[in-house]
Amino acid sequence: MGRVFKLLGVLLLAVACQPKPMLAPAPKLPTAPGVKVKPASGTPLRIALIGDSFSVQLDPPEPSWPDLIWQNLTEAGLPVSPDVSAIGGTGYVNRAGGTEVFGERAAKIVSPDDTLVVFIGSRNDTAEPEMFNKLPGAAHAAYAKVRKVAKNATLLAVGPIWPEGTPGPYWRRATDIVHDEAIAAGAVWVDPVAEGWLVGHPEMLRDGIHPNEAGNLELARLITPVMLGILTGQPPIPPPEAPPLAAGANP
Repeated sequence: MGRVFKLLGVLLLAVACQPKPMLAPAPKLPTAPGVKVKPASGTPLRIALIGDSFSVQLDPPEPSWPDLIWQNLTEAGLPVSPDVSAIGGTGYVNRAGGTEVFGERAAKIVSPDDTLVVFIGSRNDTAEPEMFNKLPGAAHAAYAKVRKVAKNATLLAVGPIWPEGTPGPYWRRATDIVHDEAIAAGAVWVDPVAEGWLVGHPEMLRDGIHPNEAGNLELARLITPVMLGILTGQPPIPPPEAPPLAAGANP
């Protein structure tokens, strides 16, 4: 089921000799020798994740990439207690038919005990140029809510994912706005477009845009090292080697 990815380095020292049953095959955690994970008294680390349709489980029982990461972290001896609010069509500004925007949902799920708070997206904020007037304030307000509630949490902001290879005309400006607000809030910033996430891999997309089973495995491969580095206090470790481009695909 899915593509099997090579391990990079060795697994965390806390990985049990006999693996527990897994929800689905997932790319195992890449790490470096000597990394030790010691959750306080074995208490699961709380993680809040706010996103759009790219973080939604679109084809149950197929797991989403967040599901795969939680599974990997737990299997590696780093238990987590995640709270995910991912709604298709939403963003920092876009409501998608009256649903709540990122900041409003963050206010509901972020806890003072959170270790990590993740925002991912959103390409839904790039549809109209009028959104740019609201985007700085919306992103600032979302991050400020996190800082007020989860004072000790690390903030991770991941920009919009654009597998088609050529982003829409307003993408660059929107991404720059979110980047600037994230950096000002002290967040760790990741730019999927600059790193080419899912680009050139139509076999990883269910509808030409959203990830399928293979795409979720790939996103887990890419995002896991970032989260692992944050949670262990180690520098981010490069993910395992990416699969080759599909025949005839352009990066």
